[in-house]
This record gives sequence, structure tokens and C-alpha cells, in this order.
Amino acid sequence: MSSACSTEEGRAVAGSQNTPSSPPPASLAPQSSDGRGSPEGQLDKAVACELLTTEEVNQLDKNYKSCEIVDQGSVGPNSDTCTRQSKSSDSSGGSVVVGIAIWSKLTIDNYKTTPNDQVVDGQVGGRPAKQIKDDSGECVVTFAAEQGRVDVVVEADSVERACEIADRAAEVVEPKTPEPAN
Repeated sequence: MSSACSTEEGRAVAGSQNTPSSPPPASLAPQSSDGRGSPEGQLDKAVACELLTTEEVNQLDKNYKSCEIVDQGSVGPNSDTCTRQSKSSDSSGGSVVVGIAIWSKLTIDNYKTTPNDQVVDGQVGGRPAKQIKDDSGECVVTFAAEQGRVDVVVEADSVERACEIADRAAEVVEPKTPEPAN
């Protein structure tokens, strides 16, 4: 499958409007910090756009016809983010937004939820993880990596579709990240 994405330098992960001046979705903004994490571990050096390639994004959902990086960068200290948006090939014209956020000093327990979020504890590749659904069509899968976490955030036309894509994306990203610290 040929790549339709190109790299654009920009600010941190954008929301569903996907304009570089838009603020990042709340789920990709720093949640809290307890100061943990290695001074300069492997997760600190990870690049979010390298954890999920364009080809891998295009394989996550059968309705993808193209994608482009709409934002990348940092939304706070010890973070790196990358967001890709894909236009749907079906008649609905909807799009799917896939974001990856690396937090080298925030754990899955630091993830802040809202009262309306549905949180399910689980595992990704044997690592502690959480799946967080909201009522706006966004789904987050956050999993442990080194002394931090990696968030996979997906926005779609339904939260069910978003979670299906987020689960598959987390399975692709997980082996590319350092094992959780004990």
C-alpha cells in the first residue's frame, strides 16, 4: 500500500479539527506528574511517529484511503506525540484520528478520567493497561512502558469503532516500546 502521509513539523497532537493551532485533546495533555521515571531512559528517546508507521495506520481500519500526519511534537516535558488523520473511503466521508503520546514520567495510574468515562483495566502484550471510552467517540488505550506509559488515542464516528482501532494500534505499538520497570 502506498503512503499518502508526509511529515509536517508542528505543535502537539491536534483534536478532531486537526488544525495546527488547535490545542491537543485533553487525553493527550499532561495528566499529572509524580516525578518518577529514569533520568534518560529509552522511553525518553522514543519518537511517537516511529511507533506507528503510515503503512501500519493504513492497515488499522478497512475504510482508510489515505492519511497524513497532522501534528507532532511535545505537549509537555518528557513527552512526544504524533497524530495522523485518515479520510474515510466510504460514502460517509468521516475520518479517523489516531494519536500516539509517550509519557516517560507518567504512569497509567496518573491518567485522569472524567466522571462520564468508562474505564476497563486490562493488558496489552502482558503489560498493565487501561481502556478509556468517552461519550464523544474517543477511545484511549494506555499501557505501561519503562517507568512511564504510552497512550493510543483514537477518534472515530463511534466509540466502538474507535476502541477497535485503538486496541489494534496498541498491539502494534507495544512491542516497539521498552518493557515496564518493576
